[in-house]
Amino acid sequence: QMKIFALVFALKLIASSNSRTPNSKVVQSAEYSITFAKEFVRSTENKYKSDFRYDLALKNNGDVTVQQLRVVFQKCIEPGTEIFIGAVGGSISAGGGTTMNETLTYIHFIEKFLSQLCPNSKITAINSGRGTTGSLTTGPCLENLLGPKIDILLIEFSLNDYAQYTVSDVFHSSPFELLVRNGFKLFQHAPSVFSIYFWGRYFVKESGQEYHNIISEHYKITGISIRDVIFEAL
Repeated sequence: QMKIFALVFALKLIASSNSRTPNSKVVQSAEYSITFAKEFVRSTENKYKSDFRYDLALKNNGDVTVQQLRVVFQKCIEPGTEIFIGAVGGSISAGGGTTMNETLTYIHFIEKFLSQLCPNSKITAINSGRGTTGSLTTGPCLENLLGPKIDILLIEFSLNDYAQYTVSDVFHSSPFELLVRNGFKLFQHAPSVFSIYFWGRYFVKESGQEYHNIISEHYKITGISIRDVIFEAL
């Protein structure tokens, strides 16, 4: 599943890496990172030809996500910098079903990927996923949960929000919008935001994805559906 996210991220990082600095060491670092990202894309597409659908995974190609990735890329190629990744969501983000080993959660796979992509930077992953929580619980508390510095923010609430904020068969997406807005303004600088969509409760296809992605489109953040790739293969 996280190969999907890493592939989308690698492609977006390539797209955002159009600024260079004359420092030769930084240029070498940039060339390494871009080459690594391109090779990752090539090897992933070759390995998963039969069951990987990038077109299904990418729900929204967010311009603001790419714009803020330029900040991440600049850190990636500057030796001695630190890149902070934060994840908020429910039990999927917390690692439900992956035993008690938190290194099996998706944010830590992404941390490993970024450590390979940006070998001159320190990568810090902060996982604040909590089982059964929705975006209304998390949105006002992002800085308390993740700290003041976040460069990449991963949001996963399509399952819990749909279960908790559907009243009389009407889904309410305003808590998710509050979360997204706070994600841009509560940290020291606006992070690159990705909204990750999964399935609904009890592994049904119906979830909050379609409603959340409308908000993602409005705020120009990237939406990635793990659900649609998995259900296409079933």
